[in-house]
Amino acid sequence: MHTFSQPDPPPDAPDYAHHVRCEHDGLSQNFSSRRKISIEAHSLLKMLFPQWETLSTNLQPCIVCDAMVHVSKEDKRELRRKAEEEKAKLKHMHDNALSGNTRLLEDVPCAILPATFIRCWRQWLLRPAEAPRPDRLDNSQFICEHDMLVLDPNTSADFDCNVALVRKTDWDILEHLYSAGPFISLENQSYTDEFGAVRCRFVHEPAVCPDCREKRKANFEEAAVTVRLLGPKDDPSECTLSRDQVKDVKRPSQPAAILGTRGIRQSKRLRQVKVSGERRRVMITKSTTLKDIKLKLQDEFGVPTICQRLFHHSVELQDNSATVMTMGILSNDLLDLREVLEDESNLNSDAEGGNDAKRRRDEGRGFGGTLLAGSATSDDGVSDGLQSRGSTPLNKEAQPCPVCTFDNTLDASICSVCDAQL
Repeated sequence: MHTFSQPDPPPDAPDYAHHVRCEHDGLSQNFSSRRKISIEAHSLLKMLFPQWETLSTNLQPCIVCDAMVHVSKEDKRELRRKAEEEKAKLKHMHDNALSGNTRLLEDVPCAILPATFIRCWRQWLLRPAEAPRPDRLDNSQFICEHDMLVLDPNTSADFDCNVALVRKTDWDILEHLYSAGPFISLENQSYTDEFGAVRCRFVHEPAVCPDCREKRKANFEEAAVTVRLLGPKDDPSECTLSRDQVKDVKRPSQPAAILGTRGIRQSKRLRQVKVSGERRRVMITKSTTLKDIKLKLQDEFGVPTICQRLFHHSVELQDNSATVMTMGILSNDLLDLREVLEDESNLNSDAEGGNDAKRRRDEGRGFGGTLLAGSATSDDGVSDGLQSRGSTPLNKEAQPCPVCTFDNTLDASICSVCDAQL
């Protein structure tokens, strides 16, 4: 590149030499960075740069670089073969580990894994020559200082995006392929409760440490909470989020708006189509206020903030300025939302024509004798201003002005307002 007031560098200058020569001082393998030139161009460049050392067009590429490229291709094939082999051995884990469907693991010995390991492993399977292969499988994040679990497998809220579940047979394969541990065993067993309903629960080892579990839930920068929409007769004290109760509820479509006499409003009948028991997950931080949560729920459920009543552990949250930290809301906690319908009797009164309909205010005659008196309306619907034209004035001791209708005194010859001749 030419620089003002400085001589141009020769074609074999250090800035350009690597385009032609490799690190072994042979011909580079990168064919796109070098070109053959004509004899005339060579002669001209030799005149300009006599010290330039040219390479013959018959020179072959560097054999060392060629061998390295060949080895690199072989390595890529080997990595691809190894990735396909691992995928075949762990096909069930590859397809279902992050699906969240624990029904596939009923009555089967299982193990807990970090979800980050599964994601990293999947990326390596897709691009084994580019993405790094996981070096080890570390479950220490789920074990506290007391050698107990910091999460409860029987609470679905604890199975967040950081936890994955695999079969015990897959864990045995992972132990052979990677440095894995410690092992956290689970088994999803079905049972019949006292009401005859079939439910599922995890039998796990080690046990759960309640204190460390609470610390883990309180230690977050950004987390998700589950909000459950209560029905009219649901009791927040009976709402528990167990693992076997979580179901995907189809979100109802938003009701159409109805244009009434007072603008766009939503019908009370249409608002009642919301599904009781529907759940949504919203993201929070420790500084998120109750008002912020209600605004998010307004978008999620379509419930206006003024119609929301929120409960946490059966206690209603009422201070809109309170933060998540002061309210004691932890990561993956459950909030209960109850919709309180607003009173729409006033909104519907005009359309229904009931007894509560507002009547027109009976106005008096106002400024009697002036044009403003024409705004008053008599019982037969005829303007009093029209009736007063050409009739006897209200004040018999005054004479009205024919122009502005102002009542002047009887002895006045000129209107005191508009100076018209009386």
